[in-house]
Amino acid sequence: MLLGHKIGLASCYYRPTQDEMYAEYQKAIDNLTINEENRLRKKVKILEVEKSRLDQLEFSLKRLEEKYHKR
Repeated sequence: MLLGHKIGLASCYYRPTQDEMYAEYQKAIDNLTINEENRLRKKVKILEVEKSRLDQLEFSLKRLEEKYHKR
């Protein structure tokens, strides 16, 4: 045994599953890669969601304006 231990220490250490390691790796992909494709893809998704939300708000505002002007 290493370091003079009579029993192995393998059971004392945290051993993440492959899925757990991959999940953590995915969090760091943008910081580990030079290619900006992933960052840009995420940014596009965020902007699409924001645009959709703004479109919905604009539609709601137009409906309210129409209701107000009909009075």
